[in-house]
Amino acid sequence: MGQNRERKNRKSRYLPPVGMRMIKTAVAVFLCLVVYVLRGHRGVPIHAVIAAVICMQPYMEDSRTFAVNRVIATVVGAFYGLVALLITEQLPQSAELLQYLLFSAGVILVLYTTVYMQRADAASLASAVFLIVTLSHVDTGDTFVQVYHRVVDTLIGIGAAVLVNGFHLPRDYHRELLFLVPLEELIPQGFGDIPAGIRIGINRLIMDGAKIAIVSWRAPAFLMEKLKDLKLCVPVVVMDGAAVYDSRENCYLEKVLIPREHVRLLENWLRQRQINYFVYSIQENTLLIYYERFGNLMEEKNYQKMHKSPYRNYIQGVCREEDEIVYLRVMDTCETVENLEKELIKTGFSQYFRMRKRELPEYAGYAMLYFYDVRVSRKRMAEKLLRYAQAEQTVWTGREIDPGMEMLGEREKKAEQEHIIKRIRRQYEPIRRWKRPAK
Repeated sequence: MGQNRERKNRKSRYLPPVGMRMIKTAVAVFLCLVVYVLRGHRGVPIHAVIAAVICMQPYMEDSRTFAVNRVIATVVGAFYGLVALLITEQLPQSAELLQYLLFSAGVILVLYTTVYMQRADAASLASAVFLIVTLSHVDTGDTFVQVYHRVVDTLIGIGAAVLVNGFHLPRDYHRELLFLVPLEELIPQGFGDIPAGIRIGINRLIMDGAKIAIVSWRAPAFLMEKLKDLKLCVPVVVMDGAAVYDSRENCYLEKVLIPREHVRLLENWLRQRQINYFVYSIQENTLLIYYERFGNLMEEKNYQKMHKSPYRNYIQGVCREEDEIVYLRVMDTCETVENLEKELIKTGFSQYFRMRKRELPEYAGYAMLYFYDVRVSRKRMAEKLLRYAQAEQTVWTGREIDPGMEMLGEREKKAEQEHIIKRIRRQYEPIRRWKRPAK
Protein backbone atom coordinates (compact mmCIF):
# COMPACT_ATOMS: atom_id res chain seq x y z
CA MET A 1 0.00 0.00 0.00
CA GLY A 2 2.82 2.38 0.92
CA GLN A 3 4.65 1.64 -2.34
CA ASN A 4 1.51 2.36 -4.38
CA ARG A 5 1.04 5.69 -2.58
CA GLU A 6 4.71 6.54 -3.19
CA ARG A 7 4.37 5.78 -6.93
CA LYS A 8 1.28 7.97 -7.21
CA ASN A 9 2.97 10.88 -5.43
CA ARG A 10 6.07 10.42 -7.52
CA LYS A 11 4.02 10.47 -10.70
CA SER A 12 2.19 13.65 -9.72
CA ARG A 13 5.49 15.47 -9.06
CA TYR A 14 7.21 14.32 -12.25
CA LEU A 15 7.15 16.58 -15.29
CA PRO A 16 7.79 14.60 -18.51
CA PRO A 17 9.93 16.07 -21.33
CA VAL A 18 6.97 16.90 -23.54
CA GLY A 19 5.37 18.92 -20.75
CA MET A 20 8.60 20.88 -20.29
CA ARG A 21 8.60 21.74 -23.99
CA MET A 22 5.06 23.06 -23.63
CA ILE A 23 6.22 25.39 -20.86
CA LYS A 24 9.22 26.53 -22.90
CA THR A 25 6.93 27.26 -25.86
CA ALA A 26 4.67 29.38 -23.65
CA VAL A 27 7.71 31.27 -22.30
CA ALA A 28 8.97 31.93 -25.85
CA VAL A 29 5.53 33.25 -26.85
CA PHE A 30 5.49 35.54 -23.80
CA LEU A 31 8.96 36.89 -24.67
CA CYS A 32 7.77 37.72 -28.19
CA LEU A 33 4.87 39.71 -26.78
CA VAL A 34 7.14 41.48 -24.29
CA VAL A 35 9.46 42.53 -27.12
CA TYR A 36 6.40 43.75 -29.06
CA VAL A 37 5.50 46.02 -26.14
CA LEU A 38 9.09 47.24 -25.77
CA ARG A 39 9.17 48.09 -29.49
CA GLY A 40 6.26 50.45 -28.98
CA HIS A 41 3.66 48.07 -30.42
CA ARG A 42 5.27 48.22 -33.85
CA GLY A 43 4.93 45.30 -36.23
CA VAL A 44 2.53 42.36 -36.08
CA PRO A 45 3.28 40.07 -33.07
CA ILE A 46 1.45 37.09 -34.60
CA HIS A 47 4.41 36.57 -36.99
CA ALA A 48 6.86 36.42 -34.09
CA VAL A 49 4.64 34.09 -32.07
CA ILE A 50 4.14 31.63 -34.96
CA ALA A 51 7.87 31.55 -35.67
CA ALA A 52 8.60 30.85 -31.99
CA VAL A 53 6.10 27.97 -31.84
CA ILE A 54 7.40 26.38 -35.05
CA CYS A 55 11.08 26.65 -34.05
CA MET A 56 10.52 25.05 -30.63
CA GLN A 57 11.73 21.54 -31.53
CA PRO A 58 12.23 18.60 -29.12
CA TYR A 59 16.01 18.60 -29.60
CA MET A 60 18.20 21.70 -29.41
CA GLU A 61 20.15 20.57 -32.49
CA ASP A 62 16.93 20.36 -34.51
CA SER A 63 15.83 23.72 -33.13
CA ARG A 64 19.02 25.40 -34.37
CA THR A 65 18.74 23.75 -37.80
CA PHE A 66 15.11 24.76 -38.12
CA ALA A 67 15.96 28.30 -36.97
CA VAL A 68 18.64 28.67 -39.65
CA ASN A 69 16.25 27.40 -42.32
CA ARG A 70 13.57 29.73 -41.04
CA VAL A 71 15.91 32.75 -41.20
CA ILE A 72 16.95 31.90 -44.77
CA ALA A 73 13.34 31.30 -45.79
CA THR A 74 12.24 34.60 -44.24
CA VAL A 75 14.97 36.64 -45.93
CA VAL A 76 14.54 35.02 -49.36
CA GLY A 77 10.74 35.07 -49.25
CA ALA A 78 10.58 38.65 -47.97
CA PHE A 79 13.11 39.89 -50.55
CA TYR A 80 11.22 38.48 -53.53
CA GLY A 81 7.95 39.55 -51.94
CA LEU A 82 9.20 43.13 -51.70
CA VAL A 83 10.34 43.07 -55.34
CA ALA A 84 6.99 41.68 -56.45
CA LEU A 85 5.06 44.32 -54.50
CA LEU A 86 7.17 47.15 -55.95
CA ILE A 87 6.45 45.84 -59.47
CA THR A 88 2.71 45.45 -58.86
CA GLU A 89 2.52 49.03 -57.57
CA GLN A 90 3.39 50.16 -61.10
CA LEU A 91 0.54 48.11 -62.64
CA PRO A 92 -3.03 49.41 -62.97
CA GLN A 93 -5.44 48.19 -60.29
CA SER A 94 -7.62 46.57 -62.94
CA ALA A 95 -4.81 44.15 -63.88
CA GLU A 96 -5.61 41.83 -61.00
CA LEU A 97 -4.96 38.60 -62.90
CA LEU A 98 -1.63 39.95 -64.11
CA GLN A 99 -0.63 40.61 -60.48
CA TYR A 100 -1.55 37.07 -59.49
CA LEU A 101 0.40 35.72 -62.46
CA LEU A 102 3.42 37.68 -61.23
CA PHE A 103 3.03 36.29 -57.71
CA SER A 104 2.76 32.73 -59.04
CA ALA A 105 5.89 33.19 -61.17
CA GLY A 106 7.65 34.59 -58.14
CA VAL A 107 7.22 31.25 -56.38
CA ILE A 108 9.48 29.69 -59.03
CA LEU A 109 12.22 32.22 -58.26
CA VAL A 110 11.90 31.57 -54.53
CA LEU A 111 12.13 27.80 -54.94
CA TYR A 112 15.03 28.04 -57.38
CA THR A 113 16.98 30.38 -55.08
CA THR A 114 16.69 28.17 -52.01
CA VAL A 115 17.65 25.06 -53.98
CA TYR A 116 20.59 26.93 -55.54
CA MET A 117 21.70 27.89 -52.01
CA GLN A 118 21.54 24.17 -51.13
CA ARG A 119 18.76 24.87 -48.65
CA ALA A 120 16.03 22.70 -50.10
CA ASP A 121 14.57 22.19 -46.61
CA ALA A 122 13.73 25.91 -46.53
CA ALA A 123 12.14 26.00 -50.00
CA SER A 124 8.50 25.45 -49.05
CA LEU A 125 8.81 27.76 -46.04
CA ALA A 126 10.34 30.53 -48.18
CA SER A 127 7.48 30.17 -50.64
CA ALA A 128 4.99 30.52 -47.80
CA VAL A 129 6.72 33.70 -46.59
CA PHE A 130 6.68 35.11 -50.13
CA LEU A 131 2.96 34.45 -50.56
CA ILE A 132 2.12 35.86 -47.12
CA VAL A 133 4.05 39.05 -47.88
CA THR A 134 2.43 39.54 -51.28
CA LEU A 135 -1.14 38.34 -50.73
CA SER A 136 -1.65 39.84 -47.26
CA HIS A 137 -0.14 43.22 -48.16
CA VAL A 138 -2.26 46.23 -47.28
CA ASP A 139 -1.87 49.16 -49.69
CA THR A 140 -1.00 51.98 -47.27
CA GLY A 141 1.96 53.36 -49.18
CA ASP A 142 4.58 51.98 -46.78
CA THR A 143 5.58 48.72 -48.49
CA PHE A 144 9.16 48.79 -47.21
CA VAL A 145 8.00 49.31 -43.63
CA GLN A 146 5.49 46.44 -43.77
CA VAL A 147 8.03 43.97 -45.18
CA TYR A 148 10.64 45.18 -42.70
CA HIS A 149 8.34 44.54 -39.73
CA ARG A 150 7.43 41.07 -41.02
CA VAL A 151 11.09 40.14 -41.23
CA VAL A 152 11.94 41.61 -37.83
CA ASP A 153 8.94 39.97 -36.14
CA THR A 154 9.88 36.58 -37.54
CA LEU A 155 13.49 36.96 -36.45
CA ILE A 156 12.32 37.92 -32.95
CA GLY A 157 10.25 34.73 -32.75
CA ILE A 158 13.18 32.60 -33.95
CA GLY A 159 15.54 34.20 -31.46
CA ALA A 160 13.11 33.72 -28.58
CA ALA A 161 12.65 30.02 -29.42
CA VAL A 162 16.38 29.30 -29.66
CA LEU A 163 17.11 31.28 -26.48
CA VAL A 164 14.44 29.57 -24.40
CA ASN A 165 15.06 26.08 -25.80
CA GLY A 166 18.78 26.32 -25.05
CA PHE A 167 18.42 27.76 -21.56
CA HIS A 168 19.08 25.61 -18.52
CA LEU A 169 20.46 26.13 -15.05
CA PRO A 170 24.20 25.50 -14.50
CA ARG A 171 24.70 21.77 -13.97
CA ASP A 172 27.44 19.28 -13.16
CA TYR A 173 27.74 16.39 -15.61
CA HIS A 174 28.80 12.94 -14.40
CA ARG A 175 30.06 11.31 -17.58
CA GLU A 176 31.84 8.62 -15.58
CA LEU A 177 28.49 6.94 -14.87
CA LEU A 178 26.93 4.26 -17.09
CA PHE A 179 23.14 4.17 -16.76
CA LEU A 180 21.55 0.77 -17.36
CA VAL A 181 17.92 0.87 -18.45
CA PRO A 182 15.95 -2.43 -18.55
CA LEU A 183 13.96 -2.57 -21.79
CA GLU A 184 11.11 -4.16 -19.85
CA GLU A 185 10.59 -0.82 -18.08
CA LEU A 186 10.48 1.09 -21.37
CA ILE A 187 8.07 -1.39 -22.98
CA PRO A 188 6.47 -3.27 -20.06
CA GLN A 189 3.78 -4.85 -22.24
CA GLY A 190 6.41 -6.63 -24.37
CA PHE A 191 5.11 -5.08 -27.57
CA GLY A 192 4.46 -1.61 -28.97
CA ASP A 193 6.96 1.23 -29.13
CA ILE A 194 8.78 3.35 -26.58
CA PRO A 195 6.55 6.35 -25.70
CA ALA A 196 7.55 9.53 -27.53
CA GLY A 197 8.16 11.52 -24.35
CA ILE A 198 10.49 8.85 -22.92
CA ARG A 199 12.33 8.52 -26.25
CA ILE A 200 12.87 12.28 -26.50
CA GLY A 201 14.06 12.46 -22.90
CA ILE A 202 16.61 9.65 -23.38
CA ASN A 203 17.88 11.14 -26.65
CA ARG A 204 18.32 14.55 -25.02
CA LEU A 205 20.41 13.02 -22.25
CA ILE A 206 22.55 11.09 -24.74
CA MET A 207 23.10 14.22 -26.83
CA ASP A 208 24.22 15.98 -23.62
CA GLY A 209 26.86 13.29 -23.09
CA ALA A 210 25.09 10.77 -20.84
CA LYS A 211 26.12 7.14 -21.28
CA ILE A 212 22.98 5.03 -21.42
CA ALA A 213 22.80 1.31 -22.18
CA ILE A 214 19.74 -0.88 -22.66
CA VAL A 215 19.52 -4.24 -20.88
CA SER A 216 17.08 -6.93 -22.02
CA TRP A 217 16.37 -10.64 -22.07
CA ARG A 218 15.55 -10.28 -25.75
CA ALA A 219 17.84 -11.11 -28.67
CA PRO A 220 19.35 -8.26 -30.77
CA ALA A 221 16.70 -8.61 -33.50
CA PHE A 222 13.93 -7.40 -31.19
CA LEU A 223 16.05 -4.59 -29.79
CA MET A 224 17.13 -3.26 -33.18
CA GLU A 225 13.47 -2.84 -34.13
CA LYS A 226 12.42 -1.16 -30.89
CA LEU A 227 15.51 1.02 -30.39
CA LYS A 228 15.89 2.34 -33.94
CA ASP A 229 14.81 5.86 -32.86
CA LEU A 230 17.19 6.04 -29.90
CA LYS A 231 20.60 7.68 -30.46
CA LEU A 232 22.45 5.00 -28.50
CA CYS A 233 26.24 5.25 -28.43
CA VAL A 234 26.87 2.38 -25.99
CA PRO A 235 26.47 -1.37 -26.71
CA VAL A 236 23.45 -3.20 -25.27
CA VAL A 237 23.23 -6.17 -22.91
CA VAL A 238 21.08 -8.83 -24.58
CA MET A 239 19.82 -12.35 -23.93
CA ASP A 240 19.37 -11.68 -20.20
CA GLY A 241 23.10 -11.08 -19.75
CA ALA A 242 24.42 -13.83 -22.02
CA ALA A 243 25.93 -11.34 -24.51
CA VAL A 244 26.87 -7.73 -25.21
CA TYR A 245 25.90 -6.53 -28.69
CA ASP A 246 27.20 -3.46 -30.53
CA SER A 247 24.40 -2.28 -32.84
CA ARG A 248 26.69 0.19 -34.63
CA GLU A 249 29.20 -2.49 -35.66
CA ASN A 250 26.66 -5.36 -35.75
CA CYS A 251 28.86 -7.62 -33.66
CA TYR A 252 28.88 -9.44 -30.33
CA LEU A 253 31.53 -8.03 -27.98
CA GLU A 254 31.01 -10.48 -25.12
CA LYS A 255 29.37 -13.93 -24.92
CA VAL A 256 28.74 -16.49 -22.19
CA LEU A 257 28.41 -19.85 -23.96
CA ILE A 258 26.90 -23.11 -22.77
CA PRO A 259 29.47 -25.94 -22.76
CA ARG A 260 28.75 -28.54 -25.45
CA GLU A 261 28.53 -31.42 -22.97
CA HIS A 262 25.83 -29.58 -21.02
CA VAL A 263 23.89 -28.91 -24.23
CA ARG A 264 23.95 -32.62 -25.14
CA LEU A 265 22.79 -33.55 -21.65
CA LEU A 266 19.79 -31.21 -21.86
CA GLU A 267 18.92 -32.19 -25.45
CA ASN A 268 18.84 -35.87 -24.58
CA TRP A 269 16.66 -35.18 -21.55
CA LEU A 270 14.16 -33.13 -23.61
CA ARG A 271 14.03 -35.68 -26.43
CA GLN A 272 13.27 -38.49 -24.00
CA ARG A 273 10.18 -36.53 -22.94
CA GLN A 274 9.29 -35.56 -26.54
CA ILE A 275 9.68 -31.86 -25.75
CA ASN A 276 10.51 -29.68 -28.75
CA TYR A 277 13.17 -26.97 -28.38
CA PHE A 278 15.10 -24.28 -30.29
CA VAL A 279 18.86 -23.79 -30.05
CA TYR A 280 20.21 -20.22 -30.33
CA SER A 281 23.84 -20.04 -31.42
CA ILE A 282 26.24 -17.42 -32.73
CA GLN A 283 28.48 -18.00 -35.72
CA GLU A 284 30.63 -15.10 -36.99
CA ASN A 285 28.35 -12.49 -35.35
CA THR A 286 25.26 -14.07 -36.92
CA LEU A 287 22.44 -15.47 -34.80
CA LEU A 288 21.50 -18.98 -35.94
CA ILE A 289 18.33 -20.63 -34.60
CA TYR A 290 18.18 -24.42 -35.01
CA TYR A 291 14.98 -26.45 -34.76
CA GLU A 292 13.98 -29.95 -35.83
CA ARG A 293 10.21 -29.50 -36.04
CA PHE A 294 7.27 -27.50 -34.69
CA GLY A 295 5.85 -29.01 -31.54
CA ASN A 296 2.63 -26.94 -31.52
CA LEU A 297 0.76 -24.22 -33.41
CA MET A 298 2.16 -21.43 -31.26
CA GLU A 299 5.73 -22.39 -32.17
CA GLU A 300 4.83 -22.19 -35.85
CA LYS A 301 3.06 -18.85 -35.27
CA ASN A 302 6.15 -17.53 -33.52
CA TYR A 303 8.33 -18.73 -36.40
CA GLN A 304 6.12 -17.07 -39.04
CA LYS A 305 6.36 -13.80 -37.12
CA MET A 306 10.09 -13.84 -36.39
CA HIS A 307 11.84 -15.45 -39.36
CA LYS A 308 11.38 -12.40 -41.62
CA SER A 309 13.89 -10.39 -39.62
CA PRO A 310 17.39 -10.11 -41.18
CA TYR A 311 18.82 -10.54 -37.67
CA ARG A 312 17.32 -14.04 -37.24
CA ASN A 313 18.38 -17.05 -39.30
CA TYR A 314 16.29 -20.19 -38.77
CA ILE A 315 17.81 -23.53 -39.79
CA GLN A 316 15.86 -26.79 -39.68
CA GLY A 317 18.28 -29.40 -38.41
CA VAL A 318 20.84 -30.08 -35.69
CA CYS A 319 23.40 -27.44 -34.70
CA ARG A 320 27.02 -27.95 -35.70
CA GLU A 321 29.91 -28.67 -33.37
CA GLU A 322 31.57 -25.34 -34.14
CA ASP A 323 28.48 -23.28 -33.29
CA GLU A 324 28.64 -21.20 -30.11
CA ILE A 325 25.43 -21.88 -28.19
CA VAL A 326 24.15 -19.09 -25.95
CA TYR A 327 20.76 -20.49 -24.92
CA LEU A 328 17.98 -22.99 -25.62
CA ARG A 329 14.26 -22.26 -25.59
CA VAL A 330 11.16 -24.39 -25.05
CA MET A 331 7.69 -23.10 -25.96
CA ASP A 332 4.65 -25.03 -24.76
CA THR A 333 1.48 -24.69 -22.73
CA CYS A 334 1.83 -22.96 -19.36
CA GLU A 335 1.02 -26.19 -17.53
CA THR A 336 3.60 -28.21 -19.47
CA VAL A 337 6.31 -25.59 -18.97
CA GLU A 338 5.56 -25.30 -15.25
CA ASN A 339 5.77 -29.07 -14.75
CA LEU A 340 8.91 -29.21 -16.87
CA GLU A 341 10.58 -26.53 -14.75
CA LYS A 342 9.77 -28.35 -11.51
CA GLU A 343 11.08 -31.64 -12.86
CA LEU A 344 14.29 -30.02 -14.09
CA ILE A 345 14.98 -28.53 -10.67
CA LYS A 346 14.59 -31.96 -9.04
CA THR A 347 17.05 -33.54 -11.49
CA GLY A 348 19.79 -31.09 -10.53
CA PHE A 349 19.99 -29.25 -13.86
CA SER A 350 20.17 -25.96 -11.98
CA GLN A 351 23.88 -26.59 -11.36
CA TYR A 352 24.47 -26.28 -15.12
CA PHE A 353 21.74 -23.93 -16.29
CA ARG A 354 20.05 -20.71 -15.30
CA MET A 355 16.37 -21.19 -16.19
CA ARG A 356 13.91 -18.37 -16.87
CA LYS A 357 10.19 -18.82 -17.53
CA ARG A 358 8.35 -16.08 -19.44
CA GLU A 359 4.76 -15.58 -20.51
CA LEU A 360 4.01 -13.14 -23.33
CA PRO A 361 0.58 -11.54 -23.93
CA GLU A 362 0.57 -12.37 -27.65
CA TYR A 363 0.85 -16.11 -26.86
CA ALA A 364 -2.01 -16.55 -24.42
CA GLY A 365 -1.98 -19.89 -22.65
CA TYR A 366 1.63 -20.62 -23.61
CA ALA A 367 4.91 -19.96 -21.87
CA MET A 368 8.59 -20.03 -22.78
CA LEU A 369 11.38 -21.61 -20.76
CA TYR A 370 14.90 -20.33 -21.45
CA PHE A 371 18.10 -22.19 -20.58
CA TYR A 372 21.29 -20.11 -20.14
CA ASP A 373 24.64 -21.09 -18.73
CA VAL A 374 24.67 -20.89 -14.96
CA ARG A 375 27.27 -18.07 -15.14
CA VAL A 376 24.92 -15.75 -17.04
CA SER A 377 24.08 -12.59 -15.12
CA ARG A 378 22.85 -9.15 -16.15
CA LYS A 379 24.87 -7.52 -13.41
CA ARG A 380 28.10 -9.35 -14.32
CA MET A 381 27.75 -8.48 -18.02
CA ALA A 382 26.97 -4.87 -17.15
CA GLU A 383 30.28 -4.63 -15.30
CA LYS A 384 32.06 -5.81 -18.47
CA LEU A 385 30.23 -3.12 -20.40
CA LEU A 386 32.05 -0.41 -18.43
CA ARG A 387 35.18 -0.93 -20.51
CA TYR A 388 33.36 -0.45 -23.81
CA ALA A 389 31.51 2.61 -22.53
CA GLN A 390 34.66 4.11 -21.00
CA ALA A 391 32.79 4.61 -17.74
CA GLU A 392 33.71 3.98 -14.12
CA GLN A 393 30.48 3.01 -12.37
CA THR A 394 27.16 1.41 -13.30
CA VAL A 395 23.83 2.87 -12.19
CA TRP A 396 20.64 0.85 -12.61
CA THR A 397 17.51 2.87 -13.33
CA GLY A 398 15.33 -0.10 -12.39
CA ARG A 399 15.63 -3.57 -10.94
CA GLU A 400 18.89 -5.34 -11.74
CA ILE A 401 17.23 -8.69 -12.26
CA ASP A 402 13.93 -9.21 -14.11
CA PRO A 403 11.84 -6.08 -13.36
CA GLY A 404 8.57 -8.04 -13.20
CA MET A 405 6.59 -5.17 -14.70
CA GLU A 406 3.75 -7.55 -15.53
CA MET A 407 2.77 -7.45 -11.84
CA LEU A 408 2.07 -3.71 -11.98
CA GLY A 409 -1.12 -2.01 -13.15
CA GLU A 410 -1.24 0.14 -16.28
CA ARG A 411 -1.07 3.40 -14.30
CA GLU A 412 1.91 2.16 -12.28
CA LYS A 413 3.67 0.98 -15.45
CA LYS A 414 3.34 4.44 -16.95
CA ALA A 415 4.64 6.07 -13.78
CA GLU A 416 7.66 3.75 -13.80
CA GLN A 417 8.34 4.62 -17.47
CA GLU A 418 8.24 8.35 -16.86
CA HIS A 419 10.35 8.14 -13.71
CA ILE A 420 13.30 6.63 -15.64
CA ILE A 421 14.23 10.03 -17.11
CA LYS A 422 14.07 11.69 -13.71
CA ARG A 423 16.31 9.04 -12.15
CA ILE A 424 18.98 9.51 -14.81
CA ARG A 425 18.80 13.31 -14.86
CA ARG A 426 18.98 13.56 -11.07
CA GLN A 427 22.28 11.65 -10.97
CA TYR A 428 23.81 12.63 -14.31
CA GLU A 429 23.20 16.38 -14.37
CA PRO A 430 22.36 17.69 -10.89
CA ILE A 431 21.97 21.45 -10.59
CA ARG A 432 25.29 22.98 -9.64
CA ARG A 433 25.46 24.18 -6.08
CA TRP A 434 27.38 27.37 -5.61
CA LYS A 435 29.87 27.17 -2.80
CA ARG A 436 30.62 30.17 -0.67
CA PRO A 437 34.27 31.20 -0.93
CA ALA A 438 36.29 30.42 2.16
CA LYS A 439 36.92 33.41 4.39
